[in-house]
Amino acid sequence: MPPAARSTDRTSHAGVGATGVISGVGVPNVLIEGLPAAVIGTATSCAAPIPPPHPASGTIVSGPGAAARVFIGGRVASVQGDLTSCGALIGSGARSVHFGPL
Repeated sequence: MPPAARSTDRTSHAGVGATGVISGVGVPNVLIEGLPAAVIGTATSCAAPIPPPHPASGTIVSGPGAAARVFIGGRVASVQGDLTSCGALIGSGARSVHFGPL
């Protein structure tokens, strides 16, 4: 089961390393290890040195399906490994909260 994603968790492009962060608040009244839960649609920011037209901001757009049945505030929960609209993957998450099938 992948770790739950939260605001301020890192995003990265393959081969580039950490390039961005989950910058949106997600669901502000649901905290995971003290940080707001990230869900599909939460804002992200990216500073990847990838040739233009690479966007500086975007959202979490999809995931591997691990959390597809977990809803937070009526929205699908996001986990490490989910894709952002700029093509980065969520590269970190909660240490003690994991979503998905056993």
